[in-house]
Amino acid sequence: MSIVIWAVLFGSFLLFVSLRHREGRLPAALFLAYGVLFAVSAPAGAHPVSPLFPLSILVGGSLIVAGWALMRNDYWSHEDRTGRLVTKGAYRIMRHPQYCGYLLVSMGALMERRTMVLVLIWPLLPLVYYRLARREEQYLEEEFGLEWRRYAARTGMFLPRPGRNTPGHNTPKHNKAGRRETGGHES
Repeated sequence: MSIVIWAVLFGSFLLFVSLRHREGRLPAALFLAYGVLFAVSAPAGAHPVSPLFPLSILVGGSLIVAGWALMRNDYWSHEDRTGRLVTKGAYRIMRHPQYCGYLLVSMGALMERRTMVLVLIWPLLPLVYYRLARREEQYLEEEFGLEWRRYAARTGMFLPRPGRNTPGHNTPKHNKAGRRETGGHES
């Protein structure tokens, strides 16, 4: 019974994946396979022991759902088929919060059950999500141009960039007189 529960839990995260594009199918299938392998590797009656596992499910799952909701509302749902670059919520600090969420959930599972098969398969997950993210970023740069490049410069792909995740981080500061500040020298 626990095998079914774990497979359903991992599978439920895939409800938040768009499978319309072929590129997203391999990461989704690999994530689901990883979840099933996690489920079948559980000894009978095993319960999570590591506090990191439930935390990774909570944080990773939140990133998956929140990222999906923002994309659905701001990018996919427009009737005229034009979306806008999503830069709020979790996207304010990283470009791919959903993929980060999938990696956190799977990393927590790996920390919980360090079986040889999970240890061997886990490195494939970051690789396929990285490749998928790069393909999406090429498309986004074509669609949004300079707006995308500025956003990408201040945010990390899967992790926040400390000190760089505010929209005006590289905008020159101006003093009360309206002059640009240059580290103590006014221009």
